[in-house]
Amino acid sequence: SYDRVNRITRFALFEKGLLSADGTSDRPFKDLESAEKSGAYYFHPPGNPVPFANVLIIVGVEGETWAVVFNSVGDPAGSTNDFWRIPYADRLKMKGTPSADLSTNWYDGRLYEHGRRYLDVIENLDGAVAIAFEATADGIDKSSMRFSNPSRLRGDSGMYSCQFASGWSSTDHDSDTWSNNCAEHYGGTTQHYCACWNYNLGSDADSPILDGGWGPHVHRDRLSAIGLTPPQGSYDRVNRITRFARLD
Repeated sequence: SYDRVNRITRFALFEKGLLSADGTSDRPFKDLESAEKSGAYYFHPPGNPVPFANVLIIVGVEGETWAVVFNSVGDPAGSTNDFWRIPYADRLKMKGTPSADLSTNWYDGRLYEHGRRYLDVIENLDGAVAIAFEATADGIDKSSMRFSNPSRLRGDSGMYSCQFASGWSSTDHDSDTWSNNCAEHYGGTTQHYCACWNYNLGSDADSPILDGGWGPHVHRDRLSAIGLTPPQGSYDRVNRITRFARLD
């Protein structure tokens, strides 16, 4: 009634995924250039022993396919500031819900170990989008979160210098270049800082610092420098700040 057989196998095919059915193949990131749509994928970073789940991939940004390191979205209800209060212990983890339309807050610190080229993009309150800067790095120091040998390829030197090529802080770890802790002073926001910022994922610099918990702000001079018309104010709300990475 019930007979022996040699083998029973169940195969799975990931939709435009970066892994073969057995979940072990190490395929280059450039294979994603053939992806038909943006979304969350499994990805096996080159040299990493295990694959990552829920890597947010966006197709067609500057003609390339990128992974999203972070996405800060302004929220009238005031939830975005709280999102970016990420403790030091979670700096290389992920947080949030990935969305292909970049409409939700998302952080994927796992990618910092594998990113070699980065693109920061800002969307202002009018919905206009501009590149803040594009930069490269040889890697990252996982303790200080400072990039190794950073280099600017294009874009605004002020935002590159402050939010990429300097330091990093959370409220419980100070690696920025200020004498105090930038994250602690600016709404608890964990991010890369100099002393302290030209853009912030979770805080304003004008009073009140929290600005109702809205989230992303950019100095008006930096908005003007990248061709985005700012509203009145020194540090202005924007709809979105996104950091993309190529894992070349």
